[in-house]
Amino acid sequence: MKKRLNVGLVGLGCVGSAVAKILQENQEIIKDRAGVEIKIKKAVVRDVKKHKGYAFEISDDLESLIEDKEIDIIVELMGGVEAPYLLAKKTLAKQKAFVTANKAMLAYHRYELEQTAKNTPIGFEASVCGGIP
Repeated sequence: MKKRLNVGLVGLGCVGSAVAKILQENQEIIKDRAGVEIKIKKAVVRDVKKHKGYAFEISDDLESLIEDKEIDIIVELMGGVEAPYLLAKKTLAKQKAFVTANKAMLAYHRYELEQTAKNTPIGFEASVCGGIP
């Protein structure tokens, strides 16, 4: 197992910025419990100028995130249906793990994504069971 997993976030709105904050503030706890360091390497947003002060790269280039060989997991936090679906397909085609809490996208495309994923992890528990400890 790798000692560090590099994460790429898509979206830094209310949910995305909260996820980033939790991952950064709890790095040591996560490392102690999971045995692996979780590091946000990059986030992709629509307007880079609105997002300052983060300890990771901010970009508006979604393809660069997908193509980055150092990123192990892409976490989709942007909402909508078709754009997240295309992101999921491209991410899974690169055999990167994909995490989403996007109920709408999963309602339309879950089964196709599961087929696309095959042996690549895809997580969606937060979309239906976010409050379960």
